Amino acid sequence: MKSPLILTCLLLLSMTLSSQDAKDILKRSKEKCQSITNGYYEMTSHEKALSGPDTRVSSKKCYFKKGKGKKAYPEVFHLQFINEGLHATSALFTGEELVTFSLQDSTGIILSVDKWKREVDSWIDNYDFFEPFTSGKSRPMPGKSDYRESSFQMKLVGEENVSGYNCHHIEISEVPTMEKGSGLNLIEYARHFWINTKDMMPVQYSEKIAMVMNKDTMIQYDLVTVDRYELNMPFEEDKVSLSVVPAYIKLKEYTPYVRPEPLPIDTIAPLWSFPSLTEDTVRLEGLKGKLVLLDFFYKSCYPCMQALPALQSLHEKYKDQGLVVIGLDPYDDKEDNLPDFLTKRDVDYTVLYASRDIAKTYRVNGYPTMFLIDKQGKIIHIQEGYGEGTEARLEEIILNNL
Repeated sequence: MKSPLILTCLLLLSMTLSSQDAKDILKRSKEKCQSITNGYYEMTSHEKALSGPDTRVSSKKCYFKKGKGKKAYPEVFHLQFINEGLHATSALFTGEELVTFSLQDSTGIILSVDKWKREVDSWIDNYDFFEPFTSGKSRPMPGKSDYRESSFQMKLVGEENVSGYNCHHIEISEVPTMEKGSGLNLIEYARHFWINTKDMMPVQYSEKIAMVMNKDTMIQYDLVTVDRYELNMPFEEDKVSLSVVPAYIKLKEYTPYVRPEPLPIDTIAPLWSFPSLTEDTVRLEGLKGKLVLLDFFYKSCYPCMQALPALQSLHEKYKDQGLVVIGLDPYDDKEDNLPDFLTKRDVDYTVLYASRDIAKTYRVNGYPTMFLIDKQGKIIHIQEGYGEGTEARLEEIILNNL
């Protein structure tokens, strides 16, 4: 019978070997990713937003050729968005122009890099690629700092089958220490990689982030799977040229969005009438004689979440002196469990299910946006976004108008 000391030593040795094997596999895999010059893949993504209850599933196909250096996106690509097995839209980047089109539409949009470089970069930054293949940095594969970070634990879980490929399953985990007073605390961060044992290419990865805000634990989760891939093959330039756009699609020059000017100060606030979370109807017209702080927000907006404690504080301080705090949510509905979301944050001021039309009427360009409406119904202050000093600025104006 082995002694407890021997068993402990064997366990520690096993954990060390598992960690070393995991690091070696990840480093070899990243080197393979760095050697990719071009390819084709089909991928499926499962994404759950931080405060969202449901997981969104999307599928894509992509032809690409990487450029030199550490660029975050390919030099050229044709990215196809698939919905229920059918082509929904395409994003085509030839290196000189970006084109978006749908096979179900007769028109598409074209942006030349010479004329619209900033817009082209912004659009491409919002596209989801399988970045281990397409990114110059092969993210989210671990970088040098991850191997030096003592709080990260890497281990080889075992071998599993993914999309028909036999894979090494590796876990990288971290359990951070809670920080008092930060409002939103990270309590868990974990990444998983599945590396094809045959060619050392990653064919699946996941990322889980768990955070606590007030009494609410929120989880964001992403799982990205490559269903099929071909890499470093003779590259067909016509796959990423304008010739892939069907002849019946007319390409129109991009027209930039014109941001509407905010409603002028001293404008009479547009009237509205919306149901509350308790099915009561609240009308702005019925609040005359009160100072109204109107907050346009939605639950998965992080700056909106940051603003909630400040709005609750103002509500508690001045509700008996004539201040009415109203939250207008143009995005969420009854299925999004908004009451539970607010209860966990100790928010008890009035929140209404609003329409997106009222956000347009108030010319809301971002979230949160707050309007202070005086006792005569005029807009006296507009606050876009939330940051340090916002609560103090709002409080000063409130005190001057109660």
